[in-house]
Amino acid sequence: MMKKGLGRGTTRLLIRVMCAFLGAMLICTSPVRVLALTPAEEKAQKRAEEAANKAYQDAIAEGMDDSEAMAEAQRASEEALNNSLPYYEEYEEQAAENAKQLEEAQAAQKAAEEALQNQTSAILEQTQALEEISDMVEALGKKEEEEGASVIKVAETKTSHENPCITWFVKGIDQKVKESEAFIGSRSIEIADSGKLGAGAGPAPKTLLLVDNSNSVSKYKDKIKTILTRLVWNHQPEERFSLVAFGEEINVLLDFTDNYDDVRMAIDKMTYKDQSTYLRNILYDEIKAMNDDGEDDFNRIIIISDGTEESRLGVTYEELTDLIKSDIYKCPIYTIGCHYQPAVGDLDKLFALSRRSSSPYFALEDYEDVNQIADIIREDDKTIRFFRFSVPDDLRDGSTKTIGLHLVYEESDYMFAHSTQVPIASADVLKQVAEDKKLADEKAKEENAALRSEIDSLREAGENKDKTEEVTESQTGDTGDTQNPDDYYYDDEDYDMTFRDVMFYYIYHNALWISLIFIIINFAYIGYKNRHTKKVRKVEEEEKNEEAVTEELSSDINSAIYLFETSRPDVRYPIKIGEEKIIGRSRARCDITFPTDKAMSARQACIRVEAGDETKAVLENLDTQGGTSVDGQVVQNDITLRNGARIKLGSTILEVRYE
Repeated sequence: MMKKGLGRGTTRLLIRVMCAFLGAMLICTSPVRVLALTPAEEKAQKRAEEAANKAYQDAIAEGMDDSEAMAEAQRASEEALNNSLPYYEEYEEQAAENAKQLEEAQAAQKAAEEALQNQTSAILEQTQALEEISDMVEALGKKEEEEGASVIKVAETKTSHENPCITWFVKGIDQKVKESEAFIGSRSIEIADSGKLGAGAGPAPKTLLLVDNSNSVSKYKDKIKTILTRLVWNHQPEERFSLVAFGEEINVLLDFTDNYDDVRMAIDKMTYKDQSTYLRNILYDEIKAMNDDGEDDFNRIIIISDGTEESRLGVTYEELTDLIKSDIYKCPIYTIGCHYQPAVGDLDKLFALSRRSSSPYFALEDYEDVNQIADIIREDDKTIRFFRFSVPDDLRDGSTKTIGLHLVYEESDYMFAHSTQVPIASADVLKQVAEDKKLADEKAKEENAALRSEIDSLREAGENKDKTEEVTESQTGDTGDTQNPDDYYYDDEDYDMTFRDVMFYYIYHNALWISLIFIIINFAYIGYKNRHTKKVRKVEEEEKNEEAVTEELSSDINSAIYLFETSRPDVRYPIKIGEEKIIGRSRARCDITFPTDKAMSARQACIRVEAGDETKAVLENLDTQGGTSVDGQVVQNDITLRNGARIKLGSTILEVRYE
């Protein structure tokens, strides 16, 4: 609406035109600020508009003319914008950083939950596998009882408390085992060594010959002598014998020895006398004594008698059978029965001892040639294999645990579990394990507490941000309502345009150009940021490479020789002056290990570096099967290694290089 003359309405119209012109000039000189329109800039613009309006009103009230009032409004607007924009930008950056930290914390918590879920699933799967193994073992046992078939089974277990190992003797394997793996509960353990009974460096048999020398069996003395003599003649490598005669009392004719002439002489000198047979107490004590002797050998007992017991005193038959069936004192017992009419019923109890220990038993009356009995026992030896398991320190608590063993044998898989007493660690080891567990638990608690504190602080920061925005909106009176900027020019003539009105009017009519400029600047910023990030990463990688080279050089300063794998030239093993390194397949007993080389022994060779007039490396062969050679020559004794020498250990070839 227009009036004649320069009335009040005309004056206000001129003021609006000047404000529009001033706003256009400000926008043209600061295009980045207008087109950015970040939340921080929006809040700063609101604060600038309020300051401009207030300054203009105060100037008019003080009697200034319109131009002076406009200048005052412009000054107040710029000052408010310059003062408030850095504050709001800093607030937005902190809010963005808090949101990022919250997102990272939530991602970390989600990853931890997924890891826990995966671990739980793995434990459930391993538990299910153990249950399947137990079911399979039970099914195999039932099949053996029903069909009388011979399947592999644990013949004996030996636990060493001085050496953290458990040795199993498994019977029924007459061919080479192709693959094997073991675990305690849900945790895999290492098979440190395995092989045939009495072969190489493995454990040897220890045989107790327990003979009834009462007159009731004296008529079989020639057959007994024949059986025992043949057993001694066909002995296993390094096998030891002990000859014990028993009746009412025990008489140790010869303690454990590998002097076979002495054993045969003791058999020849054995006499018989009129006495009763008291087997239960003697056998009970001998089983416990053999198991508790601390040796790692394969124990077995061969009993020749006409029965078990006539006395009602001492160990009962049930107590004896429980001991034989126990996991701790499991021991093969071979029984040879001599027919004696008054004690015919006791022979069944004697043979039951062999059945309890899964061993064969014989009746002398059934064999015209008693040498067959000794030969059958020796054939049974050929199917026995040993497996030595390394027990980690944190599992060595002396308790009874279930060990699972998986074997691939004769193109078939055999899986079975057996309860075994694990060795107990020394007080120092147990103390260290407890301290390590305590430190790990404390560290986990601290990490969880820090994570919870960080999540709580980030959540609190987000709540404070929302509250601050609500307070700011209530102070500025912004209700969030929007209005078309063109409507300002068609309202009542008494409406006073503000700095905000001018800004929004310009943006409304130039939105396309402003958006285009914003997109161009955004792409330029992203490109700069990517180039900067790549440059920083390159610098970090160069610093890491320099540190790695420095660390490698520092670690090799005192090295005297290196061993290089010919199949992997980038892999080397340093040996310093005065050191010696054991090379072999066993992780538990060697310094340099090749667990996948099946042709290599558990302990194949030892290399030591000696200092004198000149440094030299000496190789000592620990393998007796001829599997160690240097430059194509088989090594039997110690040999000095030249620079560039090639050592063959099993199927692995190592090259020697002096510093």
